[in-house]
Amino acid sequence: MQVEDALKRSADMLRENLQATCLRAKCSAPRTQIQDFLSRSIEPPDEESVKFAVKDLQLLKSLDQKGELTPLGHLLTDFSLDPWRAKLVLLGIIFRCLDPLLIIGAIGSESLFYLSTDPSTRQRVEKSRLEFSNGSWSDHMSAANAVVATRDVWYQKGKTSAFYYAVSRHIHFDRVRETLNSARQTLGILVRKQLIPQPMALRNDFRYGGPDLNINSSHSPLIKALLAHAAYPNLAAPSQGSSRRYRTSQDSVTHIALNSAFDAAFYALATPRVDRVDTRNMSRDHLFNTLSGIMIDITGLDHDPVYTSRDN
Repeated sequence: MQVEDALKRSADMLRENLQATCLRAKCSAPRTQIQDFLSRSIEPPDEESVKFAVKDLQLLKSLDQKGELTPLGHLLTDFSLDPWRAKLVLLGIIFRCLDPLLIIGAIGSESLFYLSTDPSTRQRVEKSRLEFSNGSWSDHMSAANAVVATRDVWYQKGKTSAFYYAVSRHIHFDRVRETLNSARQTLGILVRKQLIPQPMALRNDFRYGGPDLNINSSHSPLIKALLAHAAYPNLAAPSQGSSRRYRTSQDSVTHIALNSAFDAAFYALATPRVDRVDTRNMSRDHLFNTLSGIMIDITGLDHDPVYTSRDN
């Protein structure tokens, strides 16, 4: 493909996630540096933002240190999902927990639950969100569980029943439908790439990928560990003195949303190990290794330490 032809589509590309834009830019013009390719578009993105995106893609192992596409990077360009979400789906195949990770990847960044300024409505929505978290205290898993529950009603009782089920639990039914459509499209790509076998016929206990690829789909700590791995470096470490205050690699102070099922979960998960480490002076790699160690340590546990350590 000629660079000039690819540039005509750059305006549409810039509306997408910048990491995905960088991958597609490199795929379209493999002999051109990503920064140079995007700088020639009508509305080029900020140069510093592109540098961060390229760095994140290198950490994701989709670009090598020279900025060239890796085999993983070539594979990720075939998905309509953000790169880290597409990698999460691939991890779901490897670790045999495809259904929840495929759904999490397909949900995207928009809230699956209703947002409201009315205090009483917000309280009911928060209650529903927490119930769907099933003690995991994870917004990702809460949303995935909500999609699975609505899907089960849909397959067993029909679309109308699924709609009323979603509305009664403050779930955006249209977003559930969009998520399921995206998941099915992604599943089709996995089949065409021969990464998974042809899906079986629908059953009442249907899960994307079938039983063999969902042996570990109920293992909450493993799923959260894979989420942390795929989302890096977009992670936050707990700050001392507050259960709601965290730090990232770029911001010294950030806060978890008040309506989040994640409320103080990371702090509970990291205690007491992170309390003994001065995270303010950690490099990104050191912080990643510390957090990865915490996540790996809990994957062998039969209970979820976030839930059992939290003060109710």
